[in-house]
Amino acid sequence: MTIFAFMNFRILFFLLFVKLSFGQDVIVLNDVFETKEMTTELLYYYDSLKNSNDNTILEKNFKQNNSAFPGLSNARFWYKFSLENKGTYQKNLIFRINTEAIKEFSIYKKIDDTLVNVFSFKEKNNKNVSIPIALFSNEIGDYYFKIDFSKSVYSPFEIFTKNEYLSFEQSRLLMIGLYYGFCLMVLLINLFFYVSTKDKFFIYYCGLLVVITLVLFELDGMFYTLFGNAFWLEYLDVFLHWVMLLLSVLFISVALKLYKYYPKHYYIGFLLIFFNGLSYLLYVTCDNLFWYGVGEAINNIGIGIYLFLAGLLFRKVVFAKYILFGYLVIFLAGVLYVLPSEFGVTGFEVPEYFMKIGGVIEMVVFLYAISLRYKSVVLENQIVSKKLSEISNSLDVKNLDDKDVFEQFIIVFELSKREEEVIKLIFEGFTNKKISTNLNIEETTVKYHVSKLFRKLELKKRTELLVKYSKFKESLHKV
Repeated sequence: MTIFAFMNFRILFFLLFVKLSFGQDVIVLNDVFETKEMTTELLYYYDSLKNSNDNTILEKNFKQNNSAFPGLSNARFWYKFSLENKGTYQKNLIFRINTEAIKEFSIYKKIDDTLVNVFSFKEKNNKNVSIPIALFSNEIGDYYFKIDFSKSVYSPFEIFTKNEYLSFEQSRLLMIGLYYGFCLMVLLINLFFYVSTKDKFFIYYCGLLVVITLVLFELDGMFYTLFGNAFWLEYLDVFLHWVMLLLSVLFISVALKLYKYYPKHYYIGFLLIFFNGLSYLLYVTCDNLFWYGVGEAINNIGIGIYLFLAGLLFRKVVFAKYILFGYLVIFLAGVLYVLPSEFGVTGFEVPEYFMKIGGVIEMVVFLYAISLRYKSVVLENQIVSKKLSEISNSLDVKNLDDKDVFEQFIIVFELSKREEEVIKLIFEGFTNKKISTNLNIEETTVKYHVSKLFRKLELKKRTELLVKYSKFKESLHKV
């Protein structure tokens, strides 16, 4: 038995994507599925006025292979293709349709000179619809698909034998269970690290992990399974994608300590988050798909910009390589999935599970990264605790006055003489201009010392300096 025959005896005979411009018009089957002739491109008809029906569509001129489909569009398309059973037995097949971008859907079979409806739906309660069909021996079945798209011209579907479909569904449900179980495990680990360290790195990643998981949960159609055709599901992915960009900016900023190297990156992040949210809001309020596309573009551009910053810090920050690799995989998975499904870009095929593969790789990479982060935070705390312990052994900490506490603060965080002078004046409420006058130096020099001081103390603003000093004072008296 050849390897080809072995594969065919596994019964899966092919995966067909009707994605914009791909497909086959005639599919020839035999008993052992050794022959899979794909003779012509899928035929389509663009019903721009939505006035064709099962009585008039047979008279329309169907076309082949359009490379300029409209992408994001509330359009109606008709597709047609044929199945020919050259085997000696009846074939029981399953059409599995991805209805993510579909509003209304119908399948017709041509019998004599009329079309007979074999399946249709208007109220979506499942993302993946499975339709059984039967093909008698030596029968040629001509099928017509009528599809009203809700967002984009995107209608991938698969054809299975009945037995293979059952096996496919079992495997799919098993993989879904394993994937979300793994997500839960990673989430619990990060929550444990956050409770132990109170480091924002872990809580931001927890939020990001939850949102990415919910995005994939929505792509799997689980929300339709749980809530049916609830009206808010149409806009759920909009909200999730906006929150994902927000948490990505926060997480990458903290992980790379961008406030040290690029303190003005927050302006970029704020603008990206603002315009992304504004685009999605315009889409929801105006029901204009153009703004949905703008929002998706900004989302991917934003992640790309922060990946670029990670690349610039590749040699300076230990976590940059993990951010770059882990995020790059899921970023590419998202881009390769969005471009054909929402912008009509053709020329490549990306199955849905590619998104989960990207998610798994990202989580595995960050599992290692977060363990390093946890060790580094624990080590830093141990160093500070050791210094505080040394202070307590050499001084009577209960009788330390504010001057003594301040001196120990300077020693523990290894601040220079000039930084000590600057921080004293900050505590007294001096502005940069007043500090420059008091110390007789340029205001730009003051800004430099303040920036350097904040990098050493891992702070972003002056109010955090007072909080850090207060916590230091409390910890010193507790030793």
